Amino acid sequence: MEAVAWVLGLGIAAFLLFRFPKPFLITIAILLAIGASVGVYFWGQQWQQQREQSLVEMTAAVDDRCTSDYPIFIGTTNKATRTVERVAFNIRAYRPGYSDPVYSDTYKSSDRIVEPGQGWGTCWSLSSLYGGTAQSLGLKSLRWVAELISVRFAQ
Repeated sequence: MEAVAWVLGLGIAAFLLFRFPKPFLITIAILLAIGASVGVYFWGQQWQQQREQSLVEMTAAVDDRCTSDYPIFIGTTNKATRTVERVAFNIRAYRPGYSDPVYSDTYKSSDRIVEPGQGWGTCWSLSSLYGGTAQSLGLKSLRWVAELISVRFAQ
């Protein structure tokens, strides 16, 4: 059924092109200009969001201030000009010299508000460990990474 709609649409477009060439081409040009303008607007919005998101940094490390129940310190630094309302991130731990994580906890989030130029951090607990590998290697011997997934800024 979709193919019939395309054929019918192309037939009508061909008829209009041959019957009214100048108004048809002007209409097409106007529609293309409107479409390009909308595309540029949304591209600019996405570019701005990515640029601002790149100014929010996250760190993860084993910290002496943290307890054994909450051993990993996750820090957020806001270098953007807007206030951060929420961050979503993954926590991963790697053995030195290896690329596969021995620990991975996906899609953690924090709704802590972080003003521009400010930072905030707290200790997080670990969920299930990969067969205890991270625990047996010693948490301090691993390289901990907080991978930023998304940032929501205040309006």
